[in-house]
Amino acid sequence: MSRILIPSRRWSLSRREAAWAYAFISPWIIGFLIFTIGPILTSLYYSFTEFNITSPPRWVGLANYRGLLDDPIFWKSIRVTLYYACLALPLQLFIGFFMAVLLNQKIKGVNVWRTIYFLPSVIAGVAVALVWVRIFNPRIGIFNPVLSLFGIKGPGWLQ
Repeated sequence: MSRILIPSRRWSLSRREAAWAYAFISPWIIGFLIFTIGPILTSLYYSFTEFNITSPPRWVGLANYRGLLDDPIFWKSIRVTLYYACLALPLQLFIGFFMAVLLNQKIKGVNVWRTIYFLPSVIAGVAVALVWVRIFNPRIGIFNPVLSLFGIKGPGWLQ
């Protein structure tokens, strides 16, 4: 049984390590092939067919792609994508980098500016936490009455 689980002792150390490495990453590789490469190849195949759910796919070749050349929505989506990739994304990266450098300087009051800058991201988490505290409150929360409909006496969830 140990011969099945452990690579042969006659193998070199590097070969045994490689075998173990492939054994450990094989679940990820299988998942990648099934859930990433599989859908990509399937959608590529379907892009060359006329397909709806009720009938089997019918091969049309490049007709779907030729139809895109006459579609104004396609060209608008290309314009929007190029605008985002060439202008908006680099500008956002530059502004983010500039703000990170600025907030990392040793100047007076930088802690106040850091607080102001990060406050929106912190407030969202606080609001969600307060909502859940209200839901799980043993006296006025809505979770215990829902449980009581099923005959379950709810505990004090946050106590």
